[in-house]
Amino acid sequence: MPKENKAQSQIEWEPVKDEELFRFESIGDTITGQVKLKDRSSKYNVGLYELETLEGETKRILGKTHLDRLMDKVPVGAIIRITYVEDRETASGTLKLFDVDIARKK
Repeated sequence: MPKENKAQSQIEWEPVKDEELFRFESIGDTITGQVKLKDRSSKYNVGLYELETLEGETKRILGKTHLDRLMDKVPVGAIIRITYVEDRETASGTLKLFDVDIARKK
């Protein structure tokens, strides 16, 4: 193993983490954070959103039809809260419905 030189010994290494997708599994599930990324270039034509939570963690969310429509109105940099509020049966299956709230200064 090569010996560390002085410059290398002054470096602190932090492992790179793979951010897992945040999944809305139960009605009432909520995530809050600052929008860091909005990407609609997926081959499946759904959005990919990246939020930095209030705890400083990065979470990725894969869009759904209703969530994508709401997120189209949210700018990158906004602090938001996404809440899974309801399942609605449609002719093509179950549609997950969401509330998206944007933080505003008082």
